Amino acid sequence: MCNVGLLFGSFDPIHQGHLSIGQYFLKHIPVDEVWFVITPQNPLKKKTLTPHAHRLKMVALATEDNPFLKACTIEFSLQPPYHTYTTLELLRQDFPTVSFCLLIGEDNLRQLEQWVAYQKILDAFPLYVYPRVGCAISAPLQAHPNIRLGTRCPIMEISSTAIRKAVQKKEAISETWLPEKVMEYIGKHQLYSCF
Repeated sequence: MCNVGLLFGSFDPIHQGHLSIGQYFLKHIPVDEVWFVITPQNPLKKKTLTPHAHRLKMVALATEDNPFLKACTIEFSLQPPYHTYTTLELLRQDFPTVSFCLLIGEDNLRQLEQWVAYQKILDAFPLYVYPRVGCAISAPLQAHPNIRLGTRCPIMEISSTAIRKAVQKKEAISETWLPEKVMEYIGKHQLYSCF
C-alpha cells in the first residue's frame, strides 16, 4: 500500500514554504508521496483566485524535479462548494490501494470544527500538523488520537498574498520565496499585475 500526504491549498502561487512543508513530511513521516491538492475555492475564504490552469501549471513546474511531490486536481472535477471530506471520499474511491493523511497548518486546525464532516475526517484520517506563527490549538483537538502535533517542520514566513502584492508593485522577489520556474511563469503570463 502506498502512503500519501495531502496538502490542500489554492497555491496562488505555490511558493518555497509549500515545497518546504512537502519535503519535510516526505522525510519525517511515513509517506511515499505528497500531493498538492489544488482547490478551486476554499469555502471559508471569499477571494478571487487565478484560473485553475495557471495554478496547476505553477504547481507542476514547482514539483517537476521531485517525483515524490505531485499536483492533484481532483477538486477540479467537483461541484462547489469544495469540502475536504467530499474530496477525501472521492480519493479513497479512486485510489483504493492508497492510504491518505492530511498535512495541515495550525491555523487550519484551529478552524477544523467549522469544516463540513470534520469529525468523520478526524475519525478516518491522520492529521499531521505543522506550526504557524501566532496559532494556538484548542485542547479537545490536541487530545484526539488522529492529530499528530509537535512536528518540527520549519516555519517559513512566506505568503502567497505577500507574493501577489510584491508582483503587483513590481518589487523584486527572491528565489527563497518562489522557485525560479514559477517566477518566470508569472512574468510570462503577467499574473498578479493587477488584482
